[in-house]
Amino acid sequence: MVNNKNFLSMGAHTVEKDDRIQVTSVNSTSWYLHIKNVTQNDSGYYACQISTSPVKSQAGYLDVVEPPEFVTNMTDRNVTVMENSNVTLFCKATGNPPPVIKWKREDEQPFLVGHDLIREYESEELRLTSVSRKHMAAYLCLASNEVPPAISRRIYLDVKFGPLIWIHNQLVGAQESTNISLECHTEAHPTSENFWLRNGEPFVSKSSRYQTHIERNSYETHMKLTIRNLQPEDYGSYQCVAKNAISETEGSIKLFKTVIPTPSPPKPVTEGMPTFPTRKVITVAVTTDHRSIFNDLERRENTNAPVKQQKYGDGRVSPDGENSVLRTDANAVIYILVCLLSLWWGSSYKCCR
Repeated sequence: MVNNKNFLSMGAHTVEKDDRIQVTSVNSTSWYLHIKNVTQNDSGYYACQISTSPVKSQAGYLDVVEPPEFVTNMTDRNVTVMENSNVTLFCKATGNPPPVIKWKREDEQPFLVGHDLIREYESEELRLTSVSRKHMAAYLCLASNEVPPAISRRIYLDVKFGPLIWIHNQLVGAQESTNISLECHTEAHPTSENFWLRNGEPFVSKSSRYQTHIERNSYETHMKLTIRNLQPEDYGSYQCVAKNAISETEGSIKLFKTVIPTPSPPKPVTEGMPTFPTRKVITVAVTTDHRSIFNDLERRENTNAPVKQQKYGDGRVSPDGENSVLRTDANAVIYILVCLLSLWWGSSYKCCR
């Protein structure tokens, strides 16, 4: 071996007391050096020399390759951190050639390193800053150096955080004697304890009309409260509560009573029907003088005596007959004027003919 200038054999006889080493030849012209169970310590230059004048030699390099192997005390298993903190995952492996270390999520989802969203990261250290619940997952450390087999180590990043609640409908209306469901969505890790309160007090166990349902998926929880056959005492404020070892929080839902208005009866159809004006009776008050005028007019109208008339040969009427006609017309005009003046004065005498 050239590196440390140790003589391993002379001819077919080995010098080193190593059972792993053996020398063979074929027809004394070809010589072979055999090393069993080679290790990294066997790596280096080897030379074969022929004792001639001058001495002839031929050298070769033995490169012992090794598959990757994790360094246990320098590789993480599971890591737990609080949300919004920083964390570094370590993974170290030996081998020849030196293995390449790559990180990826077991679910093959992209993850954030610095400001870059990536699916694979090459380094012995995976640094994550301001970790959130979205970082919580199993990460795979993959080590390979083209010498099979490649190896992997699963490291679970556990992120803890207090409960958080989402409520889609904080105001819910329903009628009496109907069924209604109230819903809340929560996130928490470790898993939270979830329950309902009404006006700050437990109530679910008081009646079989109340039914609760809780569905969990990873760190998410769906809470559902169903109330059957709503009664007046069911209306009020409901709280969905979630608490774990870190903190406790609650969300509020207001359940109020709704009433469907009664439709008014249809109006009668009057379109196309004739309408008639209402007769108005005018009532006026008159003085004694006015009454005497009316009385005089009534006496004259009731008189059936013929009016004296004298006809001329040309058909003209005598002045007496003509004056009688004019007096009758004048009386009618006076009668109308008296009624109109009485209206103007605000009297209450009934005028009619």
